[in-house]
Amino acid sequence: MDDLSKEKDKRTIRRPMSLSPQDVYDFTFAKYRQEVDRLRGPVLLAWEVTNACDMHCRHCGLDSGLPLEDELTTEEALRILDELGNIGLKHLLLVGGEPLVRPDILKLAARGARYFTVGINTNGYRLGREMAERLREAGVSQ
Repeated sequence: MDDLSKEKDKRTIRRPMSLSPQDVYDFTFAKYRQEVDRLRGPVLLAWEVTNACDMHCRHCGLDSGLPLEDELTTEEALRILDELGNIGLKHLLLVGGEPLVRPDILKLAARGARYFTVGINTNGYRLGREMAERLREAGVSQ
């Protein structure tokens, strides 16, 4: 066997790594801690912006229907969105009930989109082409 063939054989031989499960855990946990330490503020908030819902699904565990008497006003909700932006929230998911029955949902989505990504969880009943476009224009990305 010539020298070139011997060199090639050396490169193709794979030696098994001797990592224990603890080694794998330590490496994975170290990477996780690195990512967590990099974050400032909360990552995700699912905010039930209303209890109101235009459907009465049997499978819904939320017991939604009518808005609650003490739901936040538009001004209160906007102030909270500003505070969430100031503490570094990364993503907001607007949920309900059905968030699209809230008359100010586009205003809330637009304010939130100034600070973080905004998603919406909807039953889809009111989600036609026009509403989808308006949500996109307001900054809803998910």
